[in-house]
Amino acid sequence: MKLFVDDVRQVPDGWVVARTVDEAKSLLARENVEVVSLDHDMGACAECAANGLDIGDMTTPETTFMHWCSHAADGYALVKWMLAEKHVPPVVHVHTMNPVGRKRMLSALERGC
Repeated sequence: MKLFVDDVRQVPDGWVVARTVDEAKSLLARENVEVVSLDHDMGACAECAANGLDIGDMTTPETTFMHWCSHAADGYALVKWMLAEKHVPPVVHVHTMNPVGRKRMLSALERGC
């Protein structure tokens, strides 16, 4: 299976989508995932979204992008889980447009922790 982890982007043909980190964990734990492509900013919790607190304010690397809050698990949290639980597919792509998130995710994957 090819797993595309992203909260908003259109899913490429032939890929299965996980719109949340929890969905991705479930699929990685029970399916034979050969390739995974990861986003970093995976949305915001319902409370932050309802109160307009999920919009990046551009003041810190963590708040540069839209639809993110510290209460919702992001791609970096998923990478840490994948490594800890040994659910890292043979091929891992990071397609996020968040440069800070990309660097953190790739660094963790390279270090293996």
